[in-house]
Amino acid sequence: MGGDAAHHGGAFRPTPHLPLPESITPSPFEAPTSRGVCPGAFFEPIHPLASSGDYKMTPFYELSPMMNTFLPDAITTVSKMQLFDASPDVFVIIAHDASLMDVVPFYPKGELTGWNGTEDKAVGTWRFLRDFGNAVEFLKVKGN
Repeated sequence: MGGDAAHHGGAFRPTPHLPLPESITPSPFEAPTSRGVCPGAFFEPIHPLASSGDYKMTPFYELSPMMNTFLPDAITTVSKMQLFDASPDVFVIIAHDASLMDVVPFYPKGELTGWNGTEDKAVGTWRFLRDFGNAVEFLKVKGN
């Protein structure tokens, strides 16, 4: 459990250890049981580092000093969490992650034990990207 180390998946994903994939299945915009595919490049135009080409390996957000009592410790904590996040044996879940509401059972409805026997990590890892759907759609309509 990542607790309050970050407040959105975009604060610790993607990384060089867990880069944004070429294709995301299921698409974060569809039901977790879908086999729909979303290209990772779909999110390039909205990434702050799109022009540098580092968008596949750099989180969408930077930690804020307004949200962290001691920013250097927060940055260290998140960088350590990113190493765990890249492991196939660890499923990092941060507190209040609403993007996982349709992926994993939340208390008191169920337990998280046994997740490694499911596709929960594969489905949940990039689920936060659906939060960017309106921004991506806006740029598509605008023609950028």
